[in-house]
Amino acid sequence: MLPKLKDTGSFYIFNTPFNCALFLAYLHHKKVHFLNFITWVKKDGFANAKKRYNHAQESILFYSMHKKNYTFNADEVRTAYESTERIKHAQSKGILKNNKRWFPNPKGKLCLDVWEITSQRHVEKENGKILKPKHPSIKPKALIERMIKASSHKNDLILDLFSGSGMTSLVAKSLGRNFIGCETHAEYVHESLEIFRYNEYR
Repeated sequence: MLPKLKDTGSFYIFNTPFNCALFLAYLHHKKVHFLNFITWVKKDGFANAKKRYNHAQESILFYSMHKKNYTFNADEVRTAYESTERIKHAQSKGILKNNKRWFPNPKGKLCLDVWEITSQRHVEKENGKILKPKHPSIKPKALIERMIKASSHKNDLILDLFSGSGMTSLVAKSLGRNFIGCETHAEYVHESLEIFRYNEYR
């Protein structure tokens, strides 16, 4: 993958915390630049572990090819402020911070590296019923959308080497990006095409 990326490109890796630690060690010796270790907190679908703490998260590594020259649109992925009362006060009078008057950004606060997003298999519904995708690890639209908005511009090319259900390609298309999705399982390719058709006629 690395030889195919532009010098200004960036990439994300999804996996378990343990496997991400192995990726960190491997990529440490490559010509790439570590940016974030993101924690996706899944708000549902927990396992029923008896001998350890239940898994409630998935890890995401964020890298760029160049140390400084890469795309990151911070304003595109701002999130809502948590304290609404404090924000109301700040909007009218501001908050004194480091001897300067601070006013909240109307787009929200800068995105943190802990993301609380409900899994896609509990979001998609048809006629009031939850749709159960065939792919076991389908990623939420909101999560993919955040990464694409942050790390690309319109007409940029998005590459997904493990396309699975095709969610990345679907979101890329909706955001005006070009895309390439790679998948070796025919069943998931078929499901991807079904998802594309379903969303085109909604």
